[in-house]
Amino acid sequence: MPDAHPSQPGEAASLETWLDYLGQIHSSAIDLGLERIRRVAEALNIPTTPNATVFTVAGTNGKGSTTKAISELCMQAGQRVGLYQSPHVYAFNERIQIDGAPAEDGLILEAIKAVDAARLEIGESLSFFETTTLAAFWVFMQLECTVWVLEVGLGGRLDATNLINCDVGVVTSIALDHADWLGSDLETIGFEKAGILRGGKPAVLGQDLTRSVADHAAQIGAQSLIFGQDFVVQSAADHWVYSSPALTLKLPRPKLALQNVSLALTAVLASHVQIDAGQVVTAMSGMSLPGRFEVRESEGRTLILDALHNPAGARFFTARMREWLASKAGSKTDQPLSFVFSMLADKDIEGVVGEISRAYPEASWFVAPIQDPHVQGRAASLDALRAVFDGLDAAEDGKGGLRVKVSYGGHLAEALAQAAAQTPAGGTIVVCGSFHTLHEAEQPDER
Repeated sequence: MPDAHPSQPGEAASLETWLDYLGQIHSSAIDLGLERIRRVAEALNIPTTPNATVFTVAGTNGKGSTTKAISELCMQAGQRVGLYQSPHVYAFNERIQIDGAPAEDGLILEAIKAVDAARLEIGESLSFFETTTLAAFWVFMQLECTVWVLEVGLGGRLDATNLINCDVGVVTSIALDHADWLGSDLETIGFEKAGILRGGKPAVLGQDLTRSVADHAAQIGAQSLIFGQDFVVQSAADHWVYSSPALTLKLPRPKLALQNVSLALTAVLASHVQIDAGQVVTAMSGMSLPGRFEVRESEGRTLILDALHNPAGARFFTARMREWLASKAGSKTDQPLSFVFSMLADKDIEGVVGEISRAYPEASWFVAPIQDPHVQGRAASLDALRAVFDGLDAAEDGKGGLRVKVSYGGHLAEALAQAAAQTPAGGTIVVCGSFHTLHEAEQPDER
């Protein structure tokens, strides 16, 4: 049963007020399972198989880039596209997009109110994510979107997005993350993420997958399309080439990672969406995403924001960094480099820091704790962060004396200001470790 408190916000309450309310009405922030959301969806007349082409994307890393690329391709193909992603970086509205634009507050509020009224009417309780997922479905139905692109929140099989049957399923990668919920066995994690696939439908499978993903796809009779086997990518400085047995396309370089874009392109080509080569070329220029190797220029320095939050993501980042540097004419690979960093305590902080510091041993680090009250208890404390760097120094000293240069602060905005002051003009500052890190680094220090 839903909690009696807090009280539902008034009619004139803002979106922020409603979002705070949604975060308090369920017993836990994460509550996997489809029964609660299924009952409320039925009350809202949301079908599990909507009158639209549905793409669902699961995986440890790369989901956001892949869903964004699918959305852009389908938009260029003339479809009306609803895109659902999580988490957001700068504003909640990023989670629910229509034809590439974040939904307006009024529309999201209308959807949330409809969902909350339905769950109260049948006496059900929903988590924040379950409510916002249903709100996205409600918006897509109201606006008659012909394509739904859904990014899985956690796992796959029991995630709220999996209420909807997909026409094409994508599994990007498998690595250790969310061990408290998905376990520490990669094969089990792979099985959970493969749960979004449907029998008789295309299953686009990326790199670094477990055997359990391919086995599950085969067991249910999905039509597997495997990266490096059924389609390949060749990269050049100013273009890239996508190849499959059916076609070869020479394309402009997008701002998103080529592996993820290739998964997206394969998914769209495998669907009922009709797209031509010219539309694919045009789509490349529209592919960008907040917080995924987001590159900016700031006062004579390059600022890169990347929400990498596990060792696999860190390895992907360092590979992307090498690729990005190689694509910059006349760039120096030994340019001054600084990292503004923080992470959540339930992540593998040591693994992430180790991956990056070994790739960039001369970099400077500016470290502060995440202060967001919504993640109180999950954010790594300054002492915990310091212990990771101290431990890395001790371990590396025994192997030759690699010393990481670290400055500590109380707030991420302060850390970013310190990095900007100490990184020479022409250098690069990377803000990374969590979506919360990216958001707070650009907020005023209100201590």
